[in-house]
Amino acid sequence: MKRQTKLIVLALIVVGALVLTGAIPLLELTSNTEGKAYYHNGWEGNSQANGGGDLLDTNAYVTSWTGGGTSEKIVIVGKIRSAGGFGIKSGADFERYYYKVKLDVDSSSVLINGASGTTWQSEWFSAGNAIVASGWTNMNTVILSLTNPCSGKISVEFWGHHHWDFGINGGTDMFASDEANLRSGVGSVKVQNDQVEEGQSAHFYVETSYAHSTKSDVPESDEGWFLNVYSPTGTKVFSKTIADDFSGTVDWLVPMGSYSATSSNVYKVVLRNELINQDDDWFFTLYPGGIKDAPELPTFELTKGETPFHPGDQITVKISATKKVNPIAGFWVWVSYETSAGTTTEYIYEKAWFPATATATGGTASVTFTWPDAGHARLEASAADSMNLNSGNAEMKFTIYGGGGGGASIPFDWTQLIIVIAVLAFALIAWFKLPIGQPYKAIVVLVLIALAFYFAWPLLTTDYSTHATWIKVGR
Repeated sequence: MKRQTKLIVLALIVVGALVLTGAIPLLELTSNTEGKAYYHNGWEGNSQANGGGDLLDTNAYVTSWTGGGTSEKIVIVGKIRSAGGFGIKSGADFERYYYKVKLDVDSSSVLINGASGTTWQSEWFSAGNAIVASGWTNMNTVILSLTNPCSGKISVEFWGHHHWDFGINGGTDMFASDEANLRSGVGSVKVQNDQVEEGQSAHFYVETSYAHSTKSDVPESDEGWFLNVYSPTGTKVFSKTIADDFSGTVDWLVPMGSYSATSSNVYKVVLRNELINQDDDWFFTLYPGGIKDAPELPTFELTKGETPFHPGDQITVKISATKKVNPIAGFWVWVSYETSAGTTTEYIYEKAWFPATATATGGTASVTFTWPDAGHARLEASAADSMNLNSGNAEMKFTIYGGGGGGASIPFDWTQLIIVIAVLAFALIAWFKLPIGQPYKAIVVLVLIALAFYFAWPLLTTDYSTHATWIKVGR
């Protein structure tokens, strides 16, 4: 037998003996996407017995209930012990390990502990003879927090190297893993019929995600959402519990006596989870047959400011409405902002009253406001006449450009640039190729240069830079 073959056989015998005696742990990795048990000999999750623990402290987390909000704490902890059989090698490299965390999410705006990106990773070296054969030793606990709501999955890998020393140096790489679902906590409500007569039903389209997760003390089967309707005086007149992960229409029959000719008829609809008000909308009550007597839907005209809008720009919008039976008294106005995730609404105006200036056909009012930051905004207005009959809600949408905040920087107009280059190219060709006298060539070239400048002017005057990121402000 050749010397090389003998060495190979001897090595196999030694390795086999070490495996049989438990000196080299065999990989016994179980696969369970629910995160129940990932382990092998000498390596496991967070319980004191093989196969009983998880690296993550729950099977699902609510990432956030609002744009800019933070998730439930995500706690990662692993344990390690020597498999026994031989002495543990001393020195800085005798045991080492690290966690690797990967997110698979449906939102690019997610932050991990305040930093952008979808992967977080760190590595530590254990010290001294911390890893012993007699029991499990806790590794560094990692606490992560995600910013902004998202849905998806979080995967954790716990890698380590177990080293031994018995005349020869050796070791094995060990691995454990765990997974959990990421659940958005965002909910929304939208009134489907702004004008509702007494004796008719108001229709609310409701979407919920998750109010709590498996980590919560509240059972997952509990209905964690509440849809509430408030009268103009702030009295709760309707309430219904809504389940997690619901999408559908909820109806409320408006009782007789809900309309008033002498006061506001603006009803507020609020979707709330167990912690906060998630979303809201509005509708208006009228007497039976009142819709035909109510003012026409308002129209909008931008009288100050121009697109593209940037943070700090002030604009004025003129609101107009045509009367039917009674004079226009004024307008109920809402101006709302949406965050980068499009989930939390911040009001510039919330149910603000603007008295009307009478016109021959109805009335007008002007609303002025300043964009605080980049994002998306919406102006809503309803005209009310002297008998407090409301029109439906008209709306006007805006995009305020800038980095972050849902308002990406204005894209450069490459088509416009190509036109400018083409016109200048024609000017150059005209100067050298036109079969006319120099004075006439000069006139043609000057006209073409003026035309190129006309097309270039928007490129020269548009602000393509990024701007401040949306910062959530209190309501």
